[in-house]
Amino acid sequence: MNLKENLKRETQKRFLVLLSTMDLGGSAKRCDVLDNIERKEYFWPAFESEMRPLESTNAPAWRTDFSYTRKHLVTEGYMDDTIRGVWEVTDNGKKYLKQLAFLFKELDDYLSNADENSKEYHFQSSMLHK
Repeated sequence: MNLKENLKRETQKRFLVLLSTMDLGGSAKRCDVLDNIERKEYFWPAFESEMRPLESTNAPAWRTDFSYTRKHLVTEGYMDDTIRGVWEVTDNGKKYLKQLAFLFKELDDYLSNADENSKEYHFQSSMLHK
């Protein structure tokens, strides 16, 4: 991965799903992981549509979106889905999280030293400093 890859929203969501699950001991119920993301303000919706409740669930759209992100992490072997309703980070997922954390730190360092025109992207990596 390179710095440009780290700016992708999907990569940020992957990081947050893994980070939030690890915050809760590496394994937790879906609602607990998503509540943790919200409580710790790890995620700020970029679009109003992400906050609107979906008709099917009456939950904000971002929560369903993060569930799909988790599904992709399962498919790639970074999370386990053997227990229904429980999100669990695999050993490969822990390694991937460390890799993402390092790359986001690298991005943050780069942007901290960048010219003012690049500062607009700084907010995307500032979540590491909460």
